[in-house]
Amino acid sequence: MSKISISISRLGISMEQAHQIINAGRFIFAQPHVHAARTLDYHTFLHIVYGQWDICINGVDFTLHAGDTVLLPANVPHYGKKPCLAGTEGYYMHVVPLANDKYPCDSVPFSLPCVINSANNQHIQDIFKALTQYTASSEEYAKRLCGSLFDDLILLLYERSLSSDNSLLTVLDSIFEQNKNVILTNEQLASQMHYSQKALERRFRAQTGMSLHQYQLEYKLSRAIDIIRFYPEITLTEVALMLGFYDSAHFSKVFKRKYGVSPNDYTKS
Repeated sequence: MSKISISISRLGISMEQAHQIINAGRFIFAQPHVHAARTLDYHTFLHIVYGQWDICINGVDFTLHAGDTVLLPANVPHYGKKPCLAGTEGYYMHVVPLANDKYPCDSVPFSLPCVINSANNQHIQDIFKALTQYTASSEEYAKRLCGSLFDDLILLLYERSLSSDNSLLTVLDSIFEQNKNVILTNEQLASQMHYSQKALERRFRAQTGMSLHQYQLEYKLSRAIDIIRFYPEITLTEVALMLGFYDSAHFSKVFKRKYGVSPNDYTKS
């Protein structure tokens, strides 16, 4: 899977009212440090400026790098998998959750994966830096500014998450590659990606216009074409079984439906 995995359930952030920021600041670990196992009653936002950190969020492992922004939802367990690199540094922010914040969630307007690659977006880091400054102030204007900055941050992170949605195909391709000799059900795919089946089906169709099953078959057929072209000594029955089809008849039926010719005729062209 890619470094920024979309397999983690998403956190829905309500924008109907302002979130209260408890505090914000900067951290640096001069020596390797393992993140403590915690389940907090507030959201924690982290932005990694330098270094590398392995962390597990609700049972899903991530390796965080410079430029990653991490959302640790309230009441969800997280802990370090191994020590971070010496010198790892970044920003943190603790936020009081609202009643309409939801985890897991993919249905509210601002639904964010728990890890977002925000590298090359200096504005995101600048907002964390500004929040560190303004949350330390007791001035009323500073509190109002924090609310505006937080809204800006959520919008920027949401835009970043949308721009990385093509990674959904990358993750699926990786799963198919690891399960070459089986055609997975949508339920099995959703389980591996830590989505609900309906949420994954809806999200995939919205992005690609096709069903998960259709995409998986097309992936299998593209692999079949490669095998037929470069390994002519492999029989069509072997190709079918290698790619998870029931038998050569099933493979031929799906192949002809897609390409208009049978695999046998394709090999002669």
